[in-house]
Amino acid sequence: MSKRMSQKVKLKKYQVKDIILNHYGLAVHSIKSIRGILQVMTDNGCYSFKNAEEFPDLPLVHHCLETIRQNGFPFIPQLVPTLTGETNVSHEGEHYYLDRWVEGHELPKGNNDEESLGKALANFHRASEAVVMPEDSARNGYGKRAGFLDDCQRKLHKWLQNGTWINEFDKQALDFLTYRCRLAYSYIRDVSAHHHSVKAAICHGSLHHENILIDDKDNIWFIDFESLVFAERVFDLAQLIHYYAYPHAWNPDVVDRILHSYQTQHKTPLSQEEYHYFLSYLAFPRRLSNSMIQYFENNPSSKKHYTKLLTVIQQEWPKERFLQGVRHGVYAFAASTRYNE
Repeated sequence: MSKRMSQKVKLKKYQVKDIILNHYGLAVHSIKSIRGILQVMTDNGCYSFKNAEEFPDLPLVHHCLETIRQNGFPFIPQLVPTLTGETNVSHEGEHYYLDRWVEGHELPKGNNDEESLGKALANFHRASEAVVMPEDSARNGYGKRAGFLDDCQRKLHKWLQNGTWINEFDKQALDFLTYRCRLAYSYIRDVSAHHHSVKAAICHGSLHHENILIDDKDNIWFIDFESLVFAERVFDLAQLIHYYAYPHAWNPDVVDRILHSYQTQHKTPLSQEEYHYFLSYLAFPRRLSNSMIQYFENNPSSKKHYTKLLTVIQQEWPKERFLQGVRHGVYAFAASTRYNE
């Protein structure tokens, strides 16, 4: 289910108006759906009204975002507390929340403003350094990359051994997934899970074009934080680069420009160990693991899951040339130790 769909509000407009008036003290003038989100015009400005299904820990996410805002990065959604100070409201078994509407347009695919993207992400990560993520939070993923890849390799081995695949696509998909998972693990095999030079940060977790907006002053905003996670900072970098290098056929210059602008703005260059993690996240991104689990653990798998896995693998193929080029030193910038295994 897409994040837009998970945020969808199924209430009648009069119900939304009553909830906002009773719990937030705001009189609603109009409601309309934009990009699958309810835009609510009130007597005190414009807001988004969303389903909180993806936010069982909304108070924690709210705390993280407010800390980031207070530390100098204001270009993120601002949640509005209720009249009693709560982060969400409950109505007929569902939970909802309100945040200020972000006015802007989505960054087009293939946009060439890599410098601004890298700088915005660096500023976001720097502002997040004051956030302390609870050790027992499900959003604490720092130092867990190797264990995650181990688990994925065990799943892949089980599916192969059990004869889970029943056609040629399944076999080819499992071969590709196994190769990529092993490649991702090889990059970080000799790096300590909590190596001092592998910098952690609050990561957005889903940095694709729909979650990046540009306002009328050319400020870059990050929205929709359902996937927020405390992890290696290169997790966000790898994800951002995936979406903005893909339309350029993985031109290494595009990758280099984002990495350069990020490091220049952040003031703390990526260490050699961080480049290993960066390549690991590029080689085996979360969408690969998510789509493979949805497909191979549903028997029989639906056409929807088949189409999703096929699409994700097809999107990964153009990246293969880049990864091979890095591994074999084909690209000029790959000669630097920062890109070497």
